Amino acid sequence: MNYPPQSTHPTSNYPLTNILNPGENDILCGRGGGTNAHSGNIKFRKLVAAHKLRYLAASKSDKPNVARDVVKEWRGMIPPGRFLAKMDVKMMISLNLITVEEIKEEAQLQQQQQQDGGGGGGNGKTKKKEKVFWYDVGDKKAREKASQCLRERNGAANEAVAALVKTVTANGEACPEDYATLMSKAAKLKEAQQGQDGGFGMQQQQQQQMNMYG
Repeated sequence: MNYPPQSTHPTSNYPLTNILNPGENDILCGRGGGTNAHSGNIKFRKLVAAHKLRYLAASKSDKPNVARDVVKEWRGMIPPGRFLAKMDVKMMISLNLITVEEIKEEAQLQQQQQQDGGGGGGNGKTKKKEKVFWYDVGDKKAREKASQCLRERNGAANEAVAALVKTVTANGEACPEDYATLMSKAAKLKEAQQGQDGGFGMQQQQQQQMNMYG
């Protein structure tokens, strides 16, 4: 694998690798509550929500463009938004971020801690904070992450919202940017349609009466 993957950050001096302390404009890729609770992940979910309706309204061929725009907007923040993955041990060793001796020492401390029932150890040593380094996964995986987040939500709910979007945009009107506006416009269209259907039914009834007495 080429390291780090190619990315299109607007500034070249913002680090894309050997990142020890991710910031609020960084998304931590991976599963688990720890990543979901990170401030950058929370912020990114809000950005995705702002593009959700447009994504649902887009054709299959157009959906990747929505994901691309989400990534572009995230990358364009100050400081630039990054999509980070945790380095594995082999990668950190190859980059001289940690040594084999440090790994062995960490393993010994963990073993000692387990033997002592989770305490600091009878030899007075306490468990050192594990070093965790991160790297930017590049634009291709960033777009995949954005697409995944745009798709997320209950499947039935997505289908229902997509149907409303299709109804509202059928006459060429732009897709609303929020759910409240979408629901309001959909309700007005439904009322208008019911009114037209009622008027058509009344005309049919009047025509039938005219035929009976004509």
